[in-house]
Amino acid sequence: MDDDRHLEITPVTVTVLPAELPEDEREGAADAPPPPDRTVLRLKIALAAAVAVAVALAGALFYVRHQSEAERAATEAIAAYTRAWNAHDYAAVRKAMAGNGTFAASDALDRGTLFTAYIGPELERVLGKLFEAGVHLETPGTVTIAGDDPTRASIAQQFSYTVYGLSVQEHGISHYTLGPISEDNRKLVVVQHVFWRPRTPGNPSMLWILE
Repeated sequence: MDDDRHLEITPVTVTVLPAELPEDEREGAADAPPPPDRTVLRLKIALAAAVAVAVALAGALFYVRHQSEAERAATEAIAAYTRAWNAHDYAAVRKAMAGNGTFAASDALDRGTLFTAYIGPELERVLGKLFEAGVHLETPGTVTIAGDDPTRASIAQQFSYTVYGLSVQEHGISHYTLGPISEDNRKLVVVQHVFWRPRTPGNPSMLWILE
């Protein structure tokens, strides 16, 4: 059965009117500040970073200028000794040490050292082994001296080296005994260097290198 009925769709135009804000809200919107300028924000961040860097540099300069003469003397002696280690230069190490200088390592302050190498053939052998292991001595801390006596100094230090294919980092405290080169030359050199670090038995240590 044929059906001639059909559906007609008539388009209707709809206009959406914006909602009216209350009068008090309209006044607040008018008074609202414009969105922040991103360029100004970046400049503020850059200025804050510059101020932070300036403060840090000023602090470092303040520390350097306010070190006592004794602290500076001890710091310079230890720095020269450390540079010689990191250059793997035995002659430079000897120059930074007294004629009777020693290097030792310990894992307990209440016991004797694990080994002590006296300047001469024994120290040359020990340093030769450590240099072959790529030893590197870092000094993250600052020198602390006993009162105004520059001959007794301690500082946090870290030894890094490779043994049996393992990369090892030993964090500890270096205790230094310093002394003048001679009666005529009061420049300080290392008389004794004892590196102390707590170590769990079985962990890698310098002794593995020196075996």
